[in-house]
Amino acid sequence: MELVLRAYDHETVERAESLPVKRLWTLLESGGIRDASKVRVGLSAQADVYAREAVVARLEALVQEGYGESSLKRLRGGEPIDLATLRRAHWPAIGEVEAVELREDLVRYLTYGLWRAPEEVVARALGMLTGTTDTAFLVGGAAATAGLQQVLDSVGDEQAFAAKFGEAVRSALQRSGGRPDDEAVAQELARLGQLLGPLSRLVHGARDAGMRVIAYQDKQGGEGLTRFLAAELGGEGSEVYVDAGEAAGAFEGLEHRNGHGEEVEE
Repeated sequence: MELVLRAYDHETVERAESLPVKRLWTLLESGGIRDASKVRVGLSAQADVYAREAVVARLEALVQEGYGESSLKRLRGGEPIDLATLRRAHWPAIGEVEAVELREDLVRYLTYGLWRAPEEVVARALGMLTGTTDTAFLVGGAAATAGLQQVLDSVGDEQAFAAKFGEAVRSALQRSGGRPDDEAVAQELARLGQLLGPLSRLVHGARDAGMRVIAYQDKQGGEGLTRFLAAELGGEGSEVYVDAGEAAGAFEGLEHRNGHGEEVEE
């Protein structure tokens, strides 16, 4: 199982879903709605053109079906509607599965940062650095959140990273029977920096750009994102997510689910 972090422009996704379908179709056809000014260190994922084209194709069909003046949010039943609309034989016009597919394609298209690594590897690395058990980072909690934040705040500076976590790495190597000398510690710190540096850059870049970062479990080529978004839309109208900056799972400022539509308990 892998841990995936995705930074995407949630505000633009929500605006897109609130626009009339015909207007959104025109915008996507004429060049898209990605904001080049939000590309920065840690946020350099290429636009998913296939995802954009999938949305465009469905929007065109909705226009032809006579829904051009309605929004995607309204068409999936995400807004209050009148009794006449409720009495329609086929309402909402967009079913649950298709609503998730459209949201997923928009999220993929508006993703600016993507990071993934084996979950056990990440937990082991963080456990080594903070002295916390691997399991703590897999199940979350306040201690794990605080430890992760310390790592992310210093991993971008090699000297600060070594000064803060050098002794923790030395102790971990000694406990595991490895060489605890300075060379071995330096090599292990370098390896940990290579693993966690991109994660730190993504989280800090997303914070600067006003992005939402979500964390979920997935298999390579799996449906972790689909399950995550299905849970969001299933709770539409209620507070499914915490706001950026609050703790969720082991990742401060990230919305975190286990990839099976379930929130990770703290």
